[in-house]
Amino acid sequence: VEGDVVGISYRSDSDIYLATGKGELVHFDGIGWTPAGLPFTAQGFTVMVEDAAGHLWIGGAKGDIWHFNGTSWTWIDTGYSLAIRDLWAAGGKVIVVYSGFFAKVGDFGIEETVLAPAGQQLVAVWGADFEDLYFLSEAVVWNYSSDNWNALAVAASGEFTDLDGGSPDDVWVISNPGKVLRFEGDEYEEFEVDSSPYLTTVLARPDGKVFLGGVDGKLWKWQAGVFEMGD
Repeated sequence: VEGDVVGISYRSDSDIYLATGKGELVHFDGIGWTPAGLPFTAQGFTVMVEDAAGHLWIGGAKGDIWHFNGTSWTWIDTGYSLAIRDLWAAGGKVIVVYSGFFAKVGDFGIEETVLAPAGQQLVAVWGADFEDLYFLSEAVVWNYSSDNWNALAVAASGEFTDLDGGSPDDVWVISNPGKVLRFEGDEYEEFEVDSSPYLTTVLARPDGKVFLGGVDGKLWKWQAGVFEMGD
């Protein structure tokens, strides 16, 4: 796989999708990687996420969103031409992260916009639901609920780049270079990835499976308490 990994979708060990910053979507069938055959061209992807229904959502460098519902792709106009930093989706609606704010987008366009905490630039989002959202700025893990921002953790060194959750009590945060924080409620444990690579994305599933993506197409899987690099 060429390019930095910006999103992972895992259905089984023989059904995995990776999106790259070069605007490519590739599929692993248990034997090898092949292009997924997108019906559109993109100047570059910035993020791909999978929602609970198995739908894929891809964000682009020019503010585009593409939604795959299992059968066909739909382009969504957010009204902004800003690079999308991250997405989180449920029930056909999506939270879109830009640097200084986030937007909630529904069937009829933007429903709500919320400014980031003062002086902060948002980089990532995950939600337990639309009323209980987790965000990253480069140095702080935030919870946004009841219209309030609450800081949960501050990076001791390096920077936060992505987060994902299998449940509200199992949230994973990337802190570069090569560190991962696992939150269980307000408490967290820190892990290191061998060789301290620069990590770009994390996928945490409700079944406990966790994957990391990195620069140059690298992929890691959580196995028996450590992250092991895949093929």
